[in-house]
Amino acid sequence: MDRPEIELVIPIQYETPKLEKTVKLLEQNTKNYKLTIVKAPDLNVSEARASVMKHDSDLICFLDDDSELITPDWLDKMYDVLQVNHNAAVVFGNEWWDEEPCPKVTGQKIISPRGYPIEPMKEVPYGPAACMLIDKTKLKPEVQWDKYIGLRSGWLGGDMEEVDYCFKINQLTCSTLVVALNAVFHHTGGKGTFKNFWSTDRSKSAHLMKHLIQRKYGTMHTNDNEFFKSLKYIKARDDNDLYVASGQKLKDAYYDLLKEHGMLNDNLVKSLIGD
Repeated sequence: MDRPEIELVIPIQYETPKLEKTVKLLEQNTKNYKLTIVKAPDLNVSEARASVMKHDSDLICFLDDDSELITPDWLDKMYDVLQVNHNAAVVFGNEWWDEEPCPKVTGQKIISPRGYPIEPMKEVPYGPAACMLIDKTKLKPEVQWDKYIGLRSGWLGGDMEEVDYCFKINQLTCSTLVVALNAVFHHTGGKGTFKNFWSTDRSKSAHLMKHLIQRKYGTMHTNDNEFFKSLKYIKARDDNDLYVASGQKLKDAYYDLLKEHGMLNDNLVKSLIGD
């Protein structure tokens, strides 16, 4: 299927060897695209993405600097899904981490690691901004990235900006979000495996942010909105995801901020933060 040129956007704070590998794989497995690197050391990723949404391109695909596009013609596959699903405003790539066998993709066919065929697409409530194709023509002007959510230089307030963006799409438009299961990409990110990641305090912060975003769009609590505006960017220590640079535990830093906004009575918050 012929398609228009698609703008690929990678927000970075600084150039790394990961970016070099990502760009090399892009050149090998992608055609008919325009690459934009947004180098924004003083902006968070939401602000960087919001600036790019003002470009003339109707089709924009956001990537991370550690998104290894390992599927040949992955962008064509994502575009095909967008065309088949006329109501879809966003198509995500199929994120693969290290610990599980990679699905096998041949043409439009995808075979699971267990050996059975998988449909090439499915609807989802949100997905990874590490590979996220957006059709701007299907969005309302009010759908904007929240500058208060998104990684800047630490974990508190970082991550989950795409979840917020997707909930906003669901609330303000009738559009759907779809994952292209035959567009597999390897998201390295230094996370190791899902099992290892979900044992860290940072994983709890990810659950917590998702829950608070759901509350934000479900009941629109005033305190919740003020919470997002007051998020503090606290640098994480280089050796793990358990502590911020001051030596304070990540979950304790969250506890202080949630207490400040009177949000500790929520049962899920209690379970994630602990006593």
